[in-house]
Amino acid sequence: MGIQILQCIPFLLLNISSTQHNNTTTMPRPARQRTAAQRRSRPEDESSLGPAAIVDEQEQDAQIAALKRKNESDNRQAQTALDVGVLTCMFIAAMQVAQHSDFPNPIFSILALFQLILLPFSLTPHWLHSKLHPFINKEGNHLLLFSIQLTVAVCAIFIRYQRAQGEAGEPELQFNEIARWGLPALLTGGVEMQKRSEARTEEKMALLEGLKYDVKGA
Repeated sequence: MGIQILQCIPFLLLNISSTQHNNTTTMPRPARQRTAAQRRSRPEDESSLGPAAIVDEQEQDAQIAALKRKNESDNRQAQTALDVGVLTCMFIAAMQVAQHSDFPNPIFSILALFQLILLPFSLTPHWLHSKLHPFINKEGNHLLLFSIQLTVAVCAIFIRYQRAQGEAGEPELQFNEIARWGLPALLTGGVEMQKRSEARTEEKMALLEGLKYDVKGA
């Protein structure tokens, strides 16, 4: 019996050692604790943020200035093209007045004269006298001019169509006549769209500058 006990002792020792080994391998390691010195940021890292912030503000100023220059250049090109169109329409309207002045019915001469009188108000303000600038720049006035031009064009085309249908010997309404009467209203509408586009762009630029100053002052 004693011999059997002695023979079992090595096996018991082997089991105990393997159990201890498994317990040590399965126990989780404690998390490494960062010291206060490690958690504290280094001074050179904090100081490196200063120049970057200054460069970003300078880049913002440069980008906003570039956007303003591009916006002004685009506006000048659009205004020049519209001014050329308006001046062309004024020449056509003057020809319409002269052409219809010999007709017994003066209605077409009067309508063409209305178009000729209203067209200069669609030019860029620097073409006009300074006393007219408050009227031109007042919101809603140019939209009123566009409405009048559109009404004149529709009336002229409608009267011309009725005469072509109702009077014997009256020539048919041609496409070039429709274009001549409708072109002033079309150009005036283009000027109105350009004015609104410029106003929206100025609002966006002001909003962009406001956001820049908010970031700078934060």
